[in-house]
Amino acid sequence: FAIRNVPDRRKAIQQIADRLRPGGRLAVLELCQPSFLPARLFVKYAVPMIGALMSGGAMREYAHLEKSVLDFDAKAFESVVTGAGLELVEVTSINFGTVTLYVGKKPAAA
Repeated sequence: FAIRNVPDRRKAIQQIADRLRPGGRLAVLELCQPSFLPARLFVKYAVPMIGALMSGGAMREYAHLEKSVLDFDAKAFESVVTGAGLELVEVTSINFGTVTLYVGKKPAAA
């Protein structure tokens, strides 16, 4: 749940891909902007307030969480995975789109 906070995602995924064996897989689970409107509103408004209440007032940190989730470009991340030479074998949206699982596979050696 942190790739959205990595400044150079392309470099990070490329370094991981370089270390995978042929046929090896990379799985990334990431928070995403929900496609379902009530879930999107919940992430935007409720998550920062609930998080701040439960953490003793860390409103700023939960505001960052909400902003980083809304700013994460899921389609661009798919391009990062394929740009690293991996086959994108699975993209699964979970929980009304609030979480997405990306699975890339390094092609088998020729």
